[in-house]
Amino acid sequence: MSNYIYIYRASNSIYRFLLNNLYSCKLDKNKYVEIPLVYSESEIEQVIFGSLLGDAHLEMRKKNINARFSFVQSERHFDYFLHVWEIITQLTPCSFKKLSYVDKRTNKLYTSYVFRSRVNPIYTKFHLLFYSNGKKIVPLDLSLLTPLAIAHWVAQDGTKSTSGGFYFCTDNFSHIECQRLLDYISEKYKLNCSLHKTSKGSNRIYIKASSLLGLKDLIISRLHPSMLYKITK
Repeated sequence: MSNYIYIYRASNSIYRFLLNNLYSCKLDKNKYVEIPLVYSESEIEQVIFGSLLGDAHLEMRKKNINARFSFVQSERHFDYFLHVWEIITQLTPCSFKKLSYVDKRTNKLYTSYVFRSRVNPIYTKFHLLFYSNGKKIVPLDLSLLTPLAIAHWVAQDGTKSTSGGFYFCTDNFSHIECQRLLDYISEKYKLNCSLHKTSKGSNRIYIKASSLLGLKDLIISRLHPSMLYKITK
């Protein structure tokens, strides 16, 4: 596979015409990626919101007035990575890159995929919500934490517990921020949750086993097939 995959370089009107007609984006001589029908702007914003609670980041360079969206996943999760890229590229067309490196400690080869979007005022709006003094935070307004957003949060930062429940790996957020997220999903979606301390002192939101079915029902129709293993046996 080529290190770079380029999508159509076209005006917005032509680009959306191509999307609506399910044209494909060439990967190599034998493989194509079918770009899905255009998501609504509201749906894309929900995906952005859930992803920013997970693995995504926003970059604001000094020379730009708007931010851009950045996303990385391991080779193991390439299918899901491609799914997010397909959604984001409908808002801001971009390419993605394959990265490989050898970890000197283990002498193992690791491969990941990354894309960085073009700048857009929508990303700037989210940057104002999610960043304070250069650090990613949990916004005060959680109204975009919809089932679609939660599905992407689960895909990126969720893991099943050996005790039958489910963890959101919210290690990088403060105790207050984690509690705010917990309170919101507990009240909004009637999920039985608690905060657990990790061995390093960070906080993770735990969905109790009694609410795992509720979480599954909430997101299963929105969760990418490659990530269903996170909420099923």
